[in-house]
Formats: sequence, structure tokens, C-alpha cells
Amino acid sequence: MSGKQLTKNYIYLIISQISINILQLITVPYVSRVLEPEGIGTYSYAFAIMTYFSMFGTMGFNYYSQIEIAKNMDNKAKKHQLFWECFVSKSITLFISIIVYFAFIYLSNIPNKNIFYVVSIPLIGEIFNTSWYLIGTENFKYMATLPVVTRLIALPLIFIYISQKSDLLLYVAIVLIANFIGNVLMSIPIIKEHGLKPAKNLEIIKHIKGNIVYFIPTIAGTIYHALDKTMLGLLQDTTVQNGYYEQAFKIIQILTVVTTSLSTVVLPRVTFLEHENKREELKNVHEKSFQTVFIIAFPLLFGVISISERFIPMFFGSDYIGSVPILNILAILLLIIGLDNLIGAQGLTARGLQKKYGYGTIIGLVCNLFLNYFLIKSYGGIGAAVASVISEFIILLCFVIFTWSYFSFRNMIKYAFKYCIYSLIMFFAVKESLVYVPNTVLGLITNILIGVIVYVLVLLIAKDELIYLFIKAFKEKLFPNIKESKE
Repeated sequence: MSGKQLTKNYIYLIISQISINILQLITVPYVSRVLEPEGIGTYSYAFAIMTYFSMFGTMGFNYYSQIEIAKNMDNKAKKHQLFWECFVSKSITLFISIIVYFAFIYLSNIPNKNIFYVVSIPLIGEIFNTSWYLIGTENFKYMATLPVVTRLIALPLIFIYISQKSDLLLYVAIVLIANFIGNVLMSIPIIKEHGLKPAKNLEIIKHIKGNIVYFIPTIAGTIYHALDKTMLGLLQDTTVQNGYYEQAFKIIQILTVVTTSLSTVVLPRVTFLEHENKREELKNVHEKSFQTVFIIAFPLLFGVISISERFIPMFFGSDYIGSVPILNILAILLLIIGLDNLIGAQGLTARGLQKKYGYGTIIGLVCNLFLNYFLIKSYGGIGAAVASVISEFIILLCFVIFTWSYFSFRNMIKYAFKYCIYSLIMFFAVKESLVYVPNTVLGLITNILIGVIVYVLVLLIAKDELIYLFIKAFKEKLFPNIKESKE
């Protein structure tokens, strides 16, 4: 597959994620005011607990399976066999995890048990999640479109049926059932390709054993991302701090998909190139990948910090003003997580060095655990945010050490410095615009547009090669027939 096709796949995911984020941005201000910080915090805590059971159910199958499929993407018979082996193996472990989860909820004395039962929906739906196959075969067009459709279905239901704080359970059900439907529909292109007839002589034990090496970093990664919310729920007297943290972290999650999507798109191709030992193509993919992370992550980071004081109270309501400093700290993750995913995927996972990936993640997890314990008690959500940033940076440092001889990091530092300077110019332009633009929704949109325009102009003036590549790819995607008509 050419670099041009990789760019198109990336654009598929970017358009999809932007669409999903817009839909989420439409509902979040309304839901935040209706459910209030306590309701949001309750949902956040319950979902974090469920995540641990989902982790043990899926093990590392999603990652392991897409790698195995990517290695054999040109062999239809092998793909068919691998699909059924991985699907059945994952279903068995998930079924066990689902039983244990319901037993845990039934036997425990935790409050608000009903919401814990409702958040089991994604745990059950994970059985039908076959996105790993679509990623492994680089079928990003379908995978990128489906989530937008399911969220469009949920959108009007939220505004119709969610009107008071007591509607928390209904809100959670609507959102999670929509995602469940999306997981089920994910199998349509696979059925078209392979039919419903299962493969024979399935080697289940083989794949469960092979998956273990991916399970270790999955454990660390899942616990790591749920740990902040869990410890906030345990170490704070109320769920309010969890509500502040959840809303700030939600914004970061929405934005990080832009950089993490790159790793999702590139991983199958890098895995295949590694398997075929095509070094020059690999070098080119690596360099363009780092540039893409920097050109996107830096303006997002500085952009969030520049408008956070206006954005949080306007978007979530004045009750969430405590989310502002948390968001400013977490904004650093937009860069760090993008690099973590990129280096981890291309430098470690694609080369079969999953153990080192696990070591780095576990070190970060241990650091996060200790930092959370000491910082959350005194500083609440701010302490959790500081712990997250430091821990993610430690993971990044480990990954850089593990891959120092593999990537040309000196060149990457040059790219980072360049895009940091461009983004700072944008930052000061937005800050200056806050003085003259009124503090309204339209004014906030104006501030954001000013930032985008200034940044793009700076890139064009600097004749940055990547911005021209993006413009060309978008034109070909949005207007595919222009070239043909000219000819």
C-alpha cells in the first residue's frame, strides 16, 4: 500500500473522529448541566470498575489479533482461519469475565448497584467487537463510518428522554446500547468476505498462549487509564472531584484520537513492512508519522490551554470551573500520548518487542499508583492530572530508550522544535484575540477559527511539506472527480 493510501486511511479515521466528537460536543454541555458533577462522577467511577473486568475478558486479543491478521492480509484462507480462532478464543475469555463481573456486583456492598449492571453492556458487546479484523485488513472506510451512524441514532434520544438528574441510568443505557449496536454491525463486511460458515480445527489454546505477551501491557495500560478515576472515587469523600476530572479528561480523550488514530492506521502497514523487511519504506513511514503527530499535537496542546478558562464554564456550566486547571495540566498528554502510541506501535509492537512495551507501561503504572496516592488526598483532580502527565512521560522515556537505535530521534527533535514554535505563534494570537472577542459561544468559535487560520498561514508561509500533503489528500477525498474531469 502506498503512502497516499495510508494518508487516505488516516483521513477516513480523522473525519470519523471529528464527526463523533462533534456529536459528543453537542450533547455534553446539556448532559453535564442535567446530571451535574455528582452524576457524571458516579458514572465515571462505575465505568472505571467495569473496565477492569473488560480488560481480563479481552486480554490482549484486540491487539494480538490485528497483528496476526496484518501479517497474513494477502492470504484469504489464512485470514478466515485466524478470524474464527481469534473470535472464539476472545469470546471464551469474555464469557468467563462477564460471569465474574455479575457475581462481583451481586455479592458486593457498593452503592448505586443499578448503574454497575447497566455499564455491563459494553462488556457484553465486546464479544461482537471485530474492529481488530478491519484494522488488520486496513478496512478503515467501513470502520470509520459505522460509529458515526450509531451515535446519530443516540443523539435525539438523549435530548428527548434525559431531562433531570434522576435520568442518569437511562442516559448511560442509551449511550452504551448505541455502542453495542455498532459492535454488532462491525461484522457485516467480515460476513460478506468470509460468510457465516466457521473454520474447522480451531487452535484455541495456541492463540490464548500467544496472546499472553500482549495481555501484560494491556493489563498495565487499562489499569493505568482507569486508576485515576478509581482512586479519586476511593480517596475523596464525594464524587465531585471525579466529576471535574472526568469532564476535563473527556476533552483530552476527544482530542487525542486525532493523534492516536495515526498509530491505528500505520500499525498494520508497519507490521507488514517489518515482516517483508522493507527498510526504506519503513524509514519513510516513520518520519512522516512523527511529523504528523507534531503538526497536530502541538497546536492542540497550546490551543486547549489558550481557551480553557472560557471553554469550561461555557461548555459544561459554571459548576465545573474546577475542571479548568485539570484540563490545562492534562493538555500536555495530547503530545505525550501521541508519541507513546506511535513509538510503542511502530518501534516495539510491529517488531515483536511486546515485552518491552509491557515493561514501559508497567513502570508508568507503578509511578501513577504512588503519585496518585500522595497527590489525590491533598489536591484531588489536580493531583490526579499531575500524576497522569508524569507517569505518561516516564512511559515515553522508557519507549525512547528501548527504540533509540531504531528511530532517528535527532531529526524528530528538529521537527518538534519547529512545530512548537509555529504553535506558540498561534497561542499568542488566540490569547490576544480573547481581549477583543466577546465571551459568547460565537466568540469562542471565532477564537478557535483565529487559531486555526493563524496556524495554517504560518505553515504555508514556512512552506511546510506536510500541510501541502494534507491539503492534496483532502481535495482528492472530497472532490475525487476533479482530476478526471480535467483530463
